[in-house]
Amino acid sequence: MLATIREQLPVDILLPSLRVISRRQLYRELAHRVAHFAHIAPERLEARLIHEETRECYGVGNGVAIPHLTVTELTRPVLLCARLLHPMTMDAPDLRPVDLVFLVLSPAADGRPRHLQRLVHVSRLLRHPHFREQLRMADTTDAMQALFFDPERCVLAA
Repeated sequence: MLATIREQLPVDILLPSLRVISRRQLYRELAHRVAHFAHIAPERLEARLIHEETRECYGVGNGVAIPHLTVTELTRPVLLCARLLHPMTMDAPDLRPVDLVFLVLSPAADGRPRHLQRLVHVSRLLRHPHFREQLRMADTTDAMQALFFDPERCVLAA
């Protein structure tokens, strides 16, 4: 069941040591990293991320944030996973600083239900403490990629 995240939402960009010190810098960096996938100007994507955060909190707890958008220009979903070198507050319900960020972009043509389904897949995976801990210890792109190839191994090892 957990392995379906790789099939349903392939991880396009893995950043094992992202160095940012503010939310604005985080959103700028995320936007620049995914702009060529999204076929959208990074400045526009950054502005949308900032605007949407004013409407809903991206921090979900346990040191995790899941910024997400639907993007008209997208033809397929895009996922970016980043481990922040310097955790930051993101108004999560448990008030824990965020050090794991998953940016989920969905094509607007897929509709809101499909976008929400993608968020559910990511949330279910991140619900497992051992998987989160393994991501926190992954210090290379290859190490992170291995976790997404076989997330059940990490979850079941706990």
